Amino acid sequence: MTLANQISEQLNAFLANELSFRSLMEWLTRNIWNADTKDARARKLAADIELIVAEFSAHHIDQPELRSQLERLLLKRPLKVNLKTAPQTTKYKPSQQAK
Repeated sequence: MTLANQISEQLNAFLANELSFRSLMEWLTRNIWNADTKDARARKLAADIELIVAEFSAHHIDQPELRSQLERLLLKRPLKVNLKTAPQTTKYKPSQQAK
């Protein structure tokens, strides 16, 4: 599985309330901020997440807006899955606000 797909899975888990914000940030720190990746899709996704999290950390957006922006980011970047090897996960249902 590519790093971009792993990032998308973590965002999906956070948005489905299966992962706390703190756990999401810990995962991102371990797997993205310190990673040197040649995966352009993962780098772009990580940069977009970093910007949204920075706005939240600076109190420029609140938690509902953080979730909304991350949801739009996830919807904009569909997860690419190999159906033969894909693990079973809970499907995230987007809210009506993000559309």
